[in-house]
Amino acid sequence: MGAFRDKFMRALPIKPVLGSVLALLCLTVLLLSAGAAPAHAAPAADTIIYLVRPGDRLADIAARYGVTIANIAQANGITDINLIWIGQKLIIPLPAPAASPTPPATPAASATPKPGANPTVTPTPAPTASPTPTPTTSGPTIHVVQAGETLSGIAQFYDTTVAALVEANGLGNADLIRVGMRLLIVKGSGGATVYSGQASRFEVSISQQRCWLYRDETVIARWACSTGRLGWGTRTGTFYIQSKEARAYGSTWNIWMPYWLGIYWAGGSENGIHGLPWNAQTGVQVWTGYVGTPITYGCVMLDNIHAKILYDMSYIGMPVIIRW
Repeated sequence: MGAFRDKFMRALPIKPVLGSVLALLCLTVLLLSAGAAPAHAAPAADTIIYLVRPGDRLADIAARYGVTIANIAQANGITDINLIWIGQKLIIPLPAPAASPTPPATPAASATPKPGANPTVTPTPAPTASPTPTPTTSGPTIHVVQAGETLSGIAQFYDTTVAALVEANGLGNADLIRVGMRLLIVKGSGGATVYSGQASRFEVSISQQRCWLYRDETVIARWACSTGRLGWGTRTGTFYIQSKEARAYGSTWNIWMPYWLGIYWAGGSENGIHGLPWNAQTGVQVWTGYVGTPITYGCVMLDNIHAKILYDMSYIGMPVIIRW
């Protein structure tokens, strides 16, 4: 039996059979490929990026661009529509333009076309694109210092002066800027931009190292801030702005503090809210990079850009609420 099986197998035409099988497989693959239709994702609606300005509310932004508050909240993962802040970048999902309906096909008068006749095709008009709205609310211009830049070069680029940049950013020395520093750009020869409007209160959370600026019951800004370090804790309670100075001198530590807003007395010293201080002798800015960390000796510290905005929008007697 074994010898018969060997002879039978040797007699089979191996190559023709194998060629037929391969040809059949190729034909099957071609048929399957021809039947598969490529999938196309539906085009997404156009979007733009909007930079939140002082005084903005989500409802106003939505109305400006013809979308709903829910649209913006969903696109940006916002769970509380009252919590947006100055400088926040919002994705605005603009509504897609309505597509023109395709006209129904006109049945041919005769099943057999005339020789040489070319069918007339009426093109479907393309939808007209709406222009992208341009926000009209003015806001701060921020420059991030790059390697090799000088303050005089930056001032020349923005058509302003070194004195204006020094004053607006609370710099003790015009030569001491560093890579990555965020500078508030202002115009004029020393006169800084004043942010219009008035806030109604300022709230600080020590546990979160965050603060909120309110106008009536609407949050118009939310920022990182720093409170007192261990052993120099910031007091909790409701206080009121009792002094306001463009810069204040801290004699105990020999520092200047820009955009000073005094809120309570701690012994013979006044504690308050201020921007990044600098050493009065060397002009070197201190605590740079520590905003959002408990680092001060009892005050509340913001970066200079946010401290300037708060300074301009605050007033003597404005409530400051500090909670744990």
